[in-house]
Amino acid sequence: MNEGNLIPFSKRSVSEAREAGAKGGVASGNSRRKKRDLKQKMTALLKLPPADNDLEQMRSMGIDPEDYDNETVLVVTAFLRAAAGDPRWFDRIMQILGRDIDHEELALKKRELRLREKEADRKNGDGKTSGDDPLTASLRELAKELDEDGDK
Repeated sequence: MNEGNLIPFSKRSVSEAREAGAKGGVASGNSRRKKRDLKQKMTALLKLPPADNDLEQMRSMGIDPEDYDNETVLVVTAFLRAAAGDPRWFDRIMQILGRDIDHEELALKKRELRLREKEADRKNGDGKTSGDDPLTASLRELAKELDEDGDK
């Protein structure tokens, strides 16, 4: 694509900019609908009863019959592949359980933040954490965002 053909919105007419924005809005709506529909279809498939061969395997593993669905089939498959020594599946299971490196690093960062806050409280003596250094402020903001993401 030739960048010379691109015209910034600041140099377009209001109606051209509005028209381009409307096209973007329509495309965004279509994309969100497709993602929503795909998620609904996947959820429906995961709730369906498993195939007979999967049922037998779950019975032999002692899984509660109330848990017999395709979602459980996927969990069993991941478990069996990890147990067979596939490191990718082991890593994925650890990630699902929140025991992977990223989760451990996050826990350490949160712990470091709490220690910094306690130190600041001790120095201030008034229980307030004013005047954070940039690292502490960044860690505080990261912890806040991650806590909000975890609530969703």
